[in-house]
Amino acid sequence: MGDFHNEFINMDPGKEPGKSMPDNFHLWAVLSAFFCFFPTGIIAVLYSNKVGKLWECNREKEAEKAAAKARGWTWATFVLGILLGLALLAVVVYVSHYI
Repeated sequence: MGDFHNEFINMDPGKEPGKSMPDNFHLWAVLSAFFCFFPTGIIAVLYSNKVGKLWECNREKEAEKAAAKARGWTWATFVLGILLGLALLAVVVYVSHYI
């Protein structure tokens, strides 16, 4: 009975039991900022940092929205990096024919 009582007392009143923090995509945001496209990558990193802070403050809905924005900005950064890389490759190939 003591274990149940301690679990009940230690439960955080603002969070639903069994609910875990959403994925913040922090690693992917940092990698995409570093390797793909820095300006949008910074936005992804900022949103990924907000997830944990909001979760700690029992603001679950806002943490989930920040996680969704971090995921979106991370994907946008990745896609922009690939498109810019392909554009740079096309320019290099085009210019190399005239050298």
